[in-house]
Order: sequence, then C-alpha cells, then structure tokens
Amino acid sequence: MFRNRMTIILCILPALALVGCQAAPEGEAAPEVARNVRVMALETSPVTQYLELAGPVVPVRGAAISSEESGTLDRIVHDKGERVAAGEPLLLLDRRVLAAELDAAEAQLALQQYNHDRMVQLRAAGKVSELDLLQSAAQLAAARGQRDVARTRHDRAGIKAPFAGIVADRYVEPGELVAPGMPVARVIDPTC
Repeated sequence: MFRNRMTIILCILPALALVGCQAAPEGEAAPEVARNVRVMALETSPVTQYLELAGPVVPVRGAAISSEESGTLDRIVHDKGERVAAGEPLLLLDRRVLAAELDAAEAQLALQQYNHDRMVQLRAAGKVSELDLLQSAAQLAAARGQRDVARTRHDRAGIKAPFAGIVADRYVEPGELVAPGMPVARVIDPTC
C-alpha cells in the first residue's frame, strides 16, 4: 500500500513541475500582482527601563546629633536636605555668654602669665621662695585650663556634623532652648 502511494506521488510531481514552469511568451512580461507594502526607516532610540522595589530605605550610616551645651538656638547653618562636610556646623547656639567667659579666661591667663614671669625673675634674684614660684606656676596652669575649658565650651556651641553627609531632619527651631544631650538634627551618609 505504501508502495502504491509512492508511485502515485512520483508520477504527479513531474506533471506539476511542467505546469508551474511554463514560460511567458517572449516579449511579454508576466503580469505583476499588486501588494500592500509599508516601508519603515529604522532608527536607534533610547530605551528606558524601570524597576520598582517595595520596602524601607535606610542609609548606610546615620547619626542623631545632640547638643553638648545648653543654650538658645541662634542660627541654622545647614537645614534639612542640605549637604554638610565633616566637622562643619549645622546649628549655632547663642554664644554671647560663652564668648564673654572666653574673653575673661584669656585675660586671666595673660595676668597669670605676667605674674609668673615676674615670680621667675624674683626667684632668680632670691627675693621670693620656691613655694611662691610653685604657687605662681599652679595659678598659671589653672588659668590655662580655664581658658581651654571656655574655648571648648564656645566651640561646642556650634553643633557640628560628625561625618560628611546630608541633613535628614532638624528637630529644633531658632529661639528654642536646647539642653545637653537633646537631639537637634539627624545626618545621614547615603554614599558610605
């Protein structure tokens, strides 16, 4: 049965080939069939892809900044959303009292330095005892310590960023009383 079908197919194929290969009469072109064709010019264009993720976004490093001194908030140097360098002040407390204390401590240090220099001269001349010279040195050291404390307190009234980043939040307003340890701002570092 398979052989009969093969024989029939082999006989029909040459007949079909002869029918399909008929040549058009010489000098006459074969008639064209009209077809709808659309031509497009290809161009490059940017491809924008979006990826949507759900979940909380947290910075790599962040810190709540607290005040080390008490006082009234005088000025906002860097507000929410601004970039800040490491050690740069974010907020400034009113420093007038601290500046006056620093001036007084520096004046006291200058006086103690003069007194001590005079004591050294008098001791060399044999007019004062060793005890007087030691007391003068102690008073000079105490005056230096008071000056250093006053300078440190004055500097700490400028609340500084511990690292470079962005001010994420500010919790106080100008004129508000700030206490030591009270959080006043938050700085984040999204690039770390």
